[in-house]
Amino acid sequence: MKSKNKSVNSNKGILFLLLIVVILAVSIVILFLQLRSDPIVEKMKNDEVIKVLIIINDGEGNALATNVLSYYPITNQGVIFNVLGNTGALYTSLSSSTDQDGRVDRIDAVYKERGIEVYTEEIESLLGIEIPFILEISLEQMGDLTDLFGGLTVSVFSPVDTRGPDGQLWLLPSGNVKLDGDKIKTFMMYQLDDDGNNERDDRRADAVKALLAAIHENHSVIMDKKNFPTFANLFKSNLEYDAFYRLMDYISNVDTENLDQRSISGSLRNVDGQLLVFPYENGRQIKDVMRQSLSALTSKTANSRVYVVEVLNGTDRRGLASNACFLLKNFGYETLPPSDASHKGYVHTEIINHLGNDSAVQNLAEIITCRYIINEEVRSSGTGYDSAEIDFTIILGDDWDGRYVRGGYTGEEN
Repeated sequence: MKSKNKSVNSNKGILFLLLIVVILAVSIVILFLQLRSDPIVEKMKNDEVIKVLIIINDGEGNALATNVLSYYPITNQGVIFNVLGNTGALYTSLSSSTDQDGRVDRIDAVYKERGIEVYTEEIESLLGIEIPFILEISLEQMGDLTDLFGGLTVSVFSPVDTRGPDGQLWLLPSGNVKLDGDKIKTFMMYQLDDDGNNERDDRRADAVKALLAAIHENHSVIMDKKNFPTFANLFKSNLEYDAFYRLMDYISNVDTENLDQRSISGSLRNVDGQLLVFPYENGRQIKDVMRQSLSALTSKTANSRVYVVEVLNGTDRRGLASNACFLLKNFGYETLPPSDASHKGYVHTEIINHLGNDSAVQNLAEIITCRYIINEEVRSSGTGYDSAEIDFTIILGDDWDGRYVRGGYTGEEN
């Protein structure tokens, strides 16, 4: 009798174990399917940089600010790219019955006429990257978010006391100030007589950066499951709620104090009464800047510093050093005020390496395709700056075409 009871108990134990195994197997399969379908997890499989398109609109279909945030969660480092609304090109997405091949216009006209999906495609083409995640915020929602955080801190360079085109009063104090929701909307919309479109675009990009800083500072409050719905309702996203939660959990950790900023650079042209910025080299430079920025993002550590570059003009052509400084800033370098070399007549552009870091100087040489690299001890620059502040000196020669060294290649020549 005891033997029979033992057999029954043994069978029950086996069945119980089998039940546990089945439950575990089903749970693993469900978890696997959830993770496989989660777009955030998919993008993080290979420690990828998270790329998010952030658009602030006026609530009437017009894009006021367009920024691409690239964030590397391993180091919490990021870079934000300001896509100027008046970036000009022939946009095939703006084709019509009269313009079969498209239309030369502002890039934000695509957002107005074709919507967010086509607009995203044009920006992806412009920057040469894929942007899987999209966040849209109306100006009203921007104001509500600002008040939710108790204000956003921005820099106002001079006091604002003027009226807008509809007679609305624009008033802002100067300095590094914390603005409430109504004031942040004024900050984004006001335009002085001597302001250009780019100045206003820069202010709007600063407001987006301030928003990211506030999200970072309030991470624990925002990500509380009870609070998050209030926050989430102020965004429009291409993600489901749970995926949006995970995305915000990631990007709320971005180191906003060291968030690099980039912008479109190009030549100004008047087209049908609109002043448009046409990217240099048919957009090649922008793609190079984006590629280099992403490469630097994944290769540097959280404590990486910004390299300081001195640019000297070794030719008789005016303005070369200024343009080169602007270019290098877009690649994340800090530059000293441009100056002239001690003498003219440099045939070849050269880089003087004061730092002794071969990898860093090679990266710089690759950006401008410079062949001539000279390794020296740190020495006085002759420009009034402490020589210890300078990592590299670039002396522009006759082979500098404004963006690259003509016929140059990366190498080392001492």
